[in-house]
Amino acid sequence: MNTYFLVASRNMIFSTKQVFVQNQADFIAKHLVETFDAPMVEDDEERVKTLMEQLDVAGVTHIVITDVGGVALFDPAGILVQENFPAEHIMKALEGKDEN
Repeated sequence: MNTYFLVASRNMIFSTKQVFVQNQADFIAKHLVETFDAPMVEDDEERVKTLMEQLDVAGVTHIVITDVGGVALFDPAGILVQENFPAEHIMKALEGKDEN
């Protein structure tokens, strides 16, 4: 059985989703940079929530925004409180490191 077409189709779908998520992340990051003069801190939580309510990020359900210390400023799904998302992963992401 030739599985090439299945693999190629799966890779194309993954690539399309990856581009979509990256574009949404870039869109959110751009608006955060335009809204905040300095790095966000815990006191900015309400401002972040207000901004996210104004942005149209349809199709993205797992958005987490943290301050520079890894404290969640926007986490409507409660992703960071789950045990399967340890703090060290958050800190690595904030440092720009990728696990893959």
